[in-house]
Amino acid sequence: MATPLMGYVTPTTGGSSGTWGDDINNQFTGYVDSNLAAISTLAITGATYALSASEARSMTLRITGTLLQNCTISAGGGVLWNGVRMIENLTTGNFTITLSNAGGSCTVPQGHRGVFYLDTTFGPRAMSDVNASSGTEIPSGSVLSFYQAAAPTGWTQVTSLNDCSLRLVSGTGGGIGGSVNFSTLFGRTSVDGYVLQVADIPSHKHGVIKSGTAQQGYGSTTPRGITDGGSFTGGGDYAALDTVNTGGGGSHTHGLDMRVKYADFIVCSRN
Repeated sequence: MATPLMGYVTPTTGGSSGTWGDDINNQFTGYVDSNLAAISTLAITGATYALSASEARSMTLRITGTLLQNCTISAGGGVLWNGVRMIENLTTGNFTITLSNAGGSCTVPQGHRGVFYLDTTFGPRAMSDVNASSGTEIPSGSVLSFYQAAAPTGWTQVTSLNDCSLRLVSGTGGGIGGSVNFSTLFGRTSVDGYVLQVADIPSHKHGVIKSGTAQQGYGSTTPRGITDGGSFTGGGDYAALDTVNTGGGGSHTHGLDMRVKYADFIVCSRN
């Protein structure tokens, strides 16, 4: 008889007469050797692939070929496919490989290799997901920021965002807003120029006192003056006295140094 998960032979007492050695070599030692080190290379082009018993026993499935569509791999009828396996998706065509059994499924992106645990209760599960040249457990399509000159291997820089600041939100992320570039705002050294309007100036008055015995206009030598409130003293036949105009009506600014220190990050999407 065989074990229920891996199919190893388990000779019974008094059984396998004359074949015990072959059973151990072929269905135990050989199976263990495959489970620990065998590599089965599968050239796949179709939408489904059923593993043979020897392929399912291999420690590593190296999947090659040019995919024309996403492909699902499962065990063939009566084939046991359990335990820890290494899976490599080395296909071309920009499609995914899905590992499937009665418990569920798990996807292996193109160009990735990883360690997977297979059982029919919870389905295939990724224990690690490794890019062809670097390890990562970050799902494809994830977007992160990096403090470095260029996107790391396995990532693509998002160039639609440029000269922006980062804003933390408690709601849905991924939005953009604003209209002034980061370098424009934080490169300023003064506020905008502004010309004061009459409505901007507080209500006020100017006191004018004019007195003395000198001639005060219109040939009169009578001392004249203006009291607080604008009434004339000393009589006279002129209408009003004004203060002298001054000011050119130009704008003014205030010093403002917004040149905040910064570090350049790039935003990249996981391939």
